[in-house]
Amino acid sequence: AQRRLAQRTARLRAECGALLDRKTEVTHAHQERAEELRREVMLFEAVEYLELQESRGEAIVNQVRTALHMLAIAAPCAPTDAVERLRERLSRLPGGHVLQAAEQETM
Repeated sequence: AQRRLAQRTARLRAECGALLDRKTEVTHAHQERAEELRREVMLFEAVEYLELQESRGEAIVNQVRTALHMLAIAAPCAPTDAVERLRERLSRLPGGHVLQAAEQETM
């Protein structure tokens, strides 16, 4: 009986260890995805801010350039459709289409 109890305890500890490892992996993946989403949200908010500035006649080409640079950095880990939507919105801002064309030439 003592031996069976020791074997069961060892097996349960091994299962708990495996579950803990799996939980750690899932938590890490969740945190990475949350970070990616935060970057996307920041970019969408930045573009929304620039669009608001543009509607007031205050958008500056350097701000658009900075937003395009941020987008280029985030693009590899962001969903393609989100990147394309942001590029399209940025291209409608002052200097956006010119800067975007120049950025694509350097890639």
